[in-house]
Amino acid sequence: MRNLKELGGELQIKRLSRLEDAGEAEKAELKNKKHLLHLTLEFGPKKRQIVGMKEVAEALQPHPNLKSLGIAWYQVSEWPRWVMESSLPQLKHIYLSCCTECQCLPPLGELPLLESLNIYSLWRVKYVGGEFLGSSSEIAFPRLKHLVFRGMSEWENWEVKEERRKVMPCLLSLEIISSPKLETLPDLLLQRTPPLDLSSRSCDEEKWP
Repeated sequence: MRNLKELGGELQIKRLSRLEDAGEAEKAELKNKKHLLHLTLEFGPKKRQIVGMKEVAEALQPHPNLKSLGIAWYQVSEWPRWVMESSLPQLKHIYLSCCTECQCLPPLGELPLLESLNIYSLWRVKYVGGEFLGSSSEIAFPRLKHLVFRGMSEWENWEVKEERRKVMPCLLSLEIISSPKLETLPDLLLQRTPPLDLSSRSCDEEKWP
């Protein structure tokens, strides 16, 4: 892939857990592919290789022009640095699935153009709070319209304690599926005018992919 300098459109890289050398991932030079708009990184589903997975993910940092990102079966407790630093300012869509070792969410609220966010089966996450919103921007999730949580089996508490800045001012719909331990939503979301389109149900009420 190193020589595909004009690679654009959509790229899916699967079975990354089989990759043992981060140097091989770095050779792809994704951070130089400015025409690549949609990227999916799939590490699993099997736990074939955990040691070095974070280094592989670091080496696959995409170009800042990326518009949508999917990460599946990333099985390390710490997110890649480029995810934590919100270094993809053009992102509009994010899909995080089965990142089963991650215990917290990255500060995605700092992404200025993010419109849709889907978070599936992050089983170790028990608490969602200020770390999810980030701290560097005056408005958290300034353009987010659609937010979905699914299969968050251990999620117990969601707090939004922001009095001096806006949080998700453009949010239109919130969907929570199969998160049985979560009992309440932040008042900020419940007291929206006009009312937010809320949906909550268990996974057996629909086909689970």
